[in-house]
Amino acid sequence: MPPAKIMVVEDEIVVAMELQTRLIDLGYMVSGIAAGAEEAVELAAKTLPDLVLMDVKLTGEMDGIDAARDIREHHNIPVVYLTAHADARTLQRAKLTYPLGYIVKPFSEEDLRASIEVALFRHGEETRLREDSEFFAATLDILGGAVILADGDGIIRSMSPVAESLTGWTRAEAIGKHLSEVYVLRDEETGRIVEDPLSIMHLKSEFVPVSSKYVLISRNAVPIPVVNTLMGTRDSGGRISGIIAAFQDSSQMIMPEQFWSSYAANLQLSGILLRAQGHYSRAESCFRRALLIWERNLGKDHPKVARALEALAEVCQMSGRREEARELQTKAAAIRAGVPESSSS
Repeated sequence: MPPAKIMVVEDEIVVAMELQTRLIDLGYMVSGIAAGAEEAVELAAKTLPDLVLMDVKLTGEMDGIDAARDIREHHNIPVVYLTAHADARTLQRAKLTYPLGYIVKPFSEEDLRASIEVALFRHGEETRLREDSEFFAATLDILGGAVILADGDGIIRSMSPVAESLTGWTRAEAIGKHLSEVYVLRDEETGRIVEDPLSIMHLKSEFVPVSSKYVLISRNAVPIPVVNTLMGTRDSGGRISGIIAAFQDSSQMIMPEQFWSSYAANLQLSGILLRAQGHYSRAESCFRRALLIWERNLGKDHPKVARALEALAEVCQMSGRREEARELQTKAAAIRAGVPESSSS
């Protein structure tokens, strides 16, 4: 793996050269040195470093905080502030640019390395989660699912267009809000609003379906009967790292087949996200549940059964169970061979 490229923004040339030497000694590559904010913005666009070490106090019309904001907004490059100025006002302005570190001079090489490594790791995780969300959102746009994605604390990170329509919230408005504010459910048996949708997940479980006794209360207070699936994804330590709320307006489902097909589709979509995140066992659980529902309600030769088999095969392949994957792929191929191409869309 090539060394991380670090760009240095420091208006004192002696300090900048010393910092460059330290970075090289620590095993990093210095992509360039800028003395001013405007120069920093141009150099970042030209060299696209992995991280920027940014002095806050720079001469000129723009300071380091202005430059950091521009670099983050246009290139999504993480910034670690490097400065002797740690007053409350400076810290407040700096926080608004979402930096991934703040090192106060003087500092040791250990402090420098630790700050850089933590910032690179956090940025990598944030990028991965954003890409996963974008991939899942694109999948939902294609398949037409109503899904809200939230982090482990229930803070919304993304939602599909259908979810926007049903809840009455736009994606831009919902992002950053708690799930309980946007995904408002009422228990039809008691008539009470569910204070926190996460409370009906029983978080010790990997998967908990929500019955149709819950209705969604949209932003304009219109109750919408929905078929729900709530699911929590977990990190390697077993902690809830993400929430998936998948749902559909059940009043639009006239036939039982539509009900079960939608329920299984929610499971399938949840499995897609889990597979993308590397949670293969939980993804497999979703795909197997979807497979069982489709086989029982649509028949074992239905093209949706083939889709579930193919999804299972991919998870088995990723888990190293190649023989089982081949068997599943063979079954899926046999189903598709007997179904007209147009009916599998």
